[in-house]
Amino acid sequence: MSSETWALRDALASGQLDLEEYYKTWLATVRTRDEELRAFVSLDEDQILQQAAQLTSARKQSRALGPLFGLGVGVKDIIDVKGFPTGFGLPEDAVSFPMRDSTVSRRLKACGALVAGKTVTTPLASRAPAQTRNPINPDRSPGGSSSGSAAAVAAGFLPFALGTQTNGSVIRPGAFCGIPAFKPSFGLIPRTGTLIQSNTLDQIGVFARDLDGIAQVTECLMGEDGQDIASQGAPRLALSSGLREEWTRSPRFAWVIPPSLGHPSEAMRAAFEELLEFLGPAVESVQYDYLIEDCLEAHGVIHSAEIAHHYQGLMKQHSGLLPQLVIDQMNVGETISAKRYLDALALRDRSRQAFEDTFDDFDVILSLSALDTAPATRDSTGDPRPCTPWSLLGFPALQVPLFLSDDGMPMGVQVVGAPWQDGRVLRAGQWLMSEAARG
Repeated sequence: MSSETWALRDALASGQLDLEEYYKTWLATVRTRDEELRAFVSLDEDQILQQAAQLTSARKQSRALGPLFGLGVGVKDIIDVKGFPTGFGLPEDAVSFPMRDSTVSRRLKACGALVAGKTVTTPLASRAPAQTRNPINPDRSPGGSSSGSAAAVAAGFLPFALGTQTNGSVIRPGAFCGIPAFKPSFGLIPRTGTLIQSNTLDQIGVFARDLDGIAQVTECLMGEDGQDIASQGAPRLALSSGLREEWTRSPRFAWVIPPSLGHPSEAMRAAFEELLEFLGPAVESVQYDYLIEDCLEAHGVIHSAEIAHHYQGLMKQHSGLLPQLVIDQMNVGETISAKRYLDALALRDRSRQAFEDTFDDFDVILSLSALDTAPATRDSTGDPRPCTPWSLLGFPALQVPLFLSDDGMPMGVQVVGAPWQDGRVLRAGQWLMSEAARG
């Protein structure tokens, strides 16, 4: 974690800062600033101060304090937190009131974190825009669907926040808001208590101010929970300690940016070419055009078929509240045959093996997080295609903020690794950030 975040954690853990007084002041400040940004959908003072009192009691009783003691975290509003309503980005008629914590919320609290609020999600975590504004430039999109989580961290409201990704919904907001964002290996973090859009594709991710914060939070969340079958057998990875290990040589990067992922803007292309020149022999272009095209097709089939299945109950209960974009995708999903769906799953498995072979020669894949800076309109959450293959394959992916455009908007690159090589992805991202700072 950043020195500022560590200092805050130590001050709260030692009692130098009173937790309840700190969060009363925090609430007053954030409520005022968030009137324009709109990162939060729920800031419940009673719930926040109740958690603060419980943490204070634990400290006074000399209980073991977790690594995130007293630190606030935002939770995307499709993830259940006991005591907070879950709104799914829909009007009030669709709000639920969970009786228990999701697995990730429970684990955050076990590590000493304080859930400081529910962050805005686009409606049903879709590509339809939400109310949140980009903290770098309020006239720009913050991306989606984890809009509020990215904005809350980028604005300095919180050191961490949770999001979810089905097709770029963690990486892209991180890129548009200029912060690190991490989608771990599929299954590393259980999704129990989270709205499921696609059981094959949905993954929980983390936003933080630095990579150490991402490693710390991910370690608190990882591991099977006996309920989400996708996390069965998930390992526990030593991400924080691994992040501090030095490379004995420069990491080897495979550059993968085929035309099928879309055409980067001139500013993005120029920045990326500068990075490639800087990396020199440490990076090599790898052609996977046909595989990427297959991944885009397979993702579209799986996503549409599964959203039609998982959202059918919502359609029956709240058909008038669903955005047209979601209804259209569900209608497409209804027309997909079982054979086409199974063919897409098989294609995903074959593509995964082909890409895994890349890591015999390279440490990580280097690609774009987004095709351009944040759209100059809040009516768009951006093009997800640069994230689609890695969302489909479930590979760990990290958004690394490296560049600024001429108008001061952030641009980033995406570092992708083999399954369960999350630590290597974080280390490679750390190396990139360090080298860029020196260069």
